[in-house]
Amino acid sequence: MKKVINKKVYNTETAEELFSYMYGSINDFNYWSIELYKTKKGIYFSHAKGGPLSKYAIDCGNNERSGGEEWLVLREEEAFNLMSTYSTAEKIENYFPTYLEEA
Repeated sequence: MKKVINKKVYNTETAEELFSYMYGSINDFNYWSIELYKTKKGIYFSHAKGGPLSKYAIDCGNNERSGGEEWLVLREEEAFNLMSTYSTAEKIENYFPTYLEEA
């Protein structure tokens, strides 16, 4: 999947997927998912989508909502925070070792 943001093409097929997280099942109106990617140039971006009752829903008018999606370009710290929220400690240690210290 590709998306143009600020005259740059972000491609989920050529970027490295760092993690993905899914809440619910696709048939659930509350369903949503999010993936974090890193381009070959080192730019982080996320792609999220969800059902008509998710935070990614689109208002269609006449009290109707549809599933929607969101693409965001992220700074490294924002990518770390997103991964810290939804991914495993092993992946966080692998991709962001400089942000961590032993407790």
